[in-house]
Amino acid sequence: MSFLDISVGWPGSLHDARVFRRSTLGRRLDREGLHPYLILGDSAYPQKTYLIVPFRDDGHMSPDQKKFNNVCSASRVIIEQSFTRLKGKWRCLKHLDMENMQLLSRVITSAFVLHNFVIAHDPPAAAESTNQRFSAAANSALSHRLSATQRRTELLHLVT
Repeated sequence: MSFLDISVGWPGSLHDARVFRRSTLGRRLDREGLHPYLILGDSAYPQKTYLIVPFRDDGHMSPDQKKFNNVCSASRVIIEQSFTRLKGKWRCLKHLDMENMQLLSRVITSAFVLHNFVIAHDPPAAAESTNQRFSAAANSALSHRLSATQRRTELLHLVT
């Protein structure tokens, strides 16, 4: 899976949700949304019309909600595998000079660009495009007029 947007230069101690909220993409999505597409977040992220998160497990989840959460979890595994592939291919990322933030940001950005280049020119990666097409079809089926909770419920019905 290729990366569509990155935000580098943030301290590693910042929570992912805070980095996203402060990033150029996060601010833009808060203003403009992402219709007809969606971003999948984990439970640490706030639910928004463009950001779907799992149902909170308060001990009273329905079987459909549990299944939805399992589908979300399986999808996030694909995302984590993309990061693992990036780190495995560009092992130099483990040995960067953490004192030089400008160089650090450039090297990390370059690694993402090269990762996407390899994916675009790697025949086995073509199978990923099928998954992306399915995701796009599911996303476009959802109306941008729905609230975040309504969009998540519509997705729940697509996977159950």
